[in-house]
Amino acid sequence: MQKLALDFVKTPALTRLAVLLLLSGVVLGSLTAVQYWRVKQQSIQLAQQLATLQAQRPAVASDTKKSRPQQHDVERLQAISAALASPWSPLFAGLESTSSDDVALLAIQPDAGKHQLRITAEAGDYAAVLAYLQRLEKLPQLHDIHLVQHEIIVDEQKQPVRFIVAASWDWPA
Repeated sequence: MQKLALDFVKTPALTRLAVLLLLSGVVLGSLTAVQYWRVKQQSIQLAQQLATLQAQRPAVASDTKKSRPQQHDVERLQAISAALASPWSPLFAGLESTSSDDVALLAIQPDAGKHQLRITAEAGDYAAVLAYLQRLEKLPQLHDIHLVQHEIIVDEQKQPVRFIVAASWDWPA
């Protein structure tokens, strides 16, 4: 057997390839550090510009005026909500109490916002129309009652009188 000679103290000589790899690593590391520094400086500048622009922009209040379409929608929804919340029962109960065999109600058109009411009805004759108006005037919740329009329907055999009554009403307290 041959004797094996191991020398742990002796350093191997650097080859050209090792030196070339070491130098290229140092160059790439330096280039990466320079690029990082440039990007960091750009980021700082952009953050400063953003802060300046935000400071120049007028503050937007939380209750800013809504755009016209949104405001119109909000107003419509508020009107519908008010109409649904209106106390309709006393008004309709009063109208039902004025019913009679000689007057037929065709339409009731309340306007909750204006507290106004339009009633379209038919009666056998003009005397029945006047009697119906007198019954409406006795209702405590209605006032300013007036006949808006009336006409005799000549196309029908009995020739009824179709009429429209307008009135204002008060909300119950």
